[in-house]
Amino acid sequence: HLRHLEWRASSGLLTTLSDHHADWHGGLEAYLRCKREAFENWRSNGPCFDMNSETAPPPAGPGWCTCNAHPRNIVAVTELLRRMDRLDAATLARLQAFRGLPHRFEIVAEASGCRFINDSKATHPEAVLGALGRVRHRSVLILQGVDAGKDFDAVAKKSRELELRVCAVGDISERMSKLYGWRAFDSIGAALNGAELPSLRNVDVLLSPGCPSYDQYANYEERGRDFCERLLAGVPELSNKK
Repeated sequence: HLRHLEWRASSGLLTTLSDHHADWHGGLEAYLRCKREAFENWRSNGPCFDMNSETAPPPAGPGWCTCNAHPRNIVAVTELLRRMDRLDAATLARLQAFRGLPHRFEIVAEASGCRFINDSKATHPEAVLGALGRVRHRSVLILQGVDAGKDFDAVAKKSRELELRVCAVGDISERMSKLYGWRAFDSIGAALNGAELPSLRNVDVLLSPGCPSYDQYANYEERGRDFCERLLAGVPELSNKK
């Protein structure tokens, strides 16, 4: 529908392209073509930034952003604002202070040197890979959701490199267990129990499902909230802080 719009945006940001919604468009090539046609139409009308073909340095040097989730997106927004001549000191300060949104690599608790991370919004293997680039060796990864037939080979490779303990929950669990030997569980609560949370030290426990939630939850928000509630029940230190 984007290419049929009669109006043109005064600026535009094209985020990372993948096959998240390709089925709806009739295939990956059609999806990419639709996005790029709309973006090129907007590019001719004002400042734009394409995260797929352009890079931008952090505006205040490495480590400038405190956002837990998707720092590349923050850098891209900052660069677009700079091109629009809208990046003043107050705006930059607000971007630096932005901590991210719930369910997007959200560090919900810390105990015994462990971080407990809710990344329930990660509904695709590529999003899981992004999260794995920010966790420690020998951490715990929990996948969950509807098996849409996506390729998890890259996730499996990165998991082996990091020596992760991978738990697969719900509809996706049977295929993941057969393909990669990952442990299968009926629920997120069972996966957390299987991870023996009270014994963990100095690792990350990451819910980054890689799938839609609809086999067990109404949406990714409900899934993320359930993960957080189960943590309180499974880690005594967290329960005591509640």
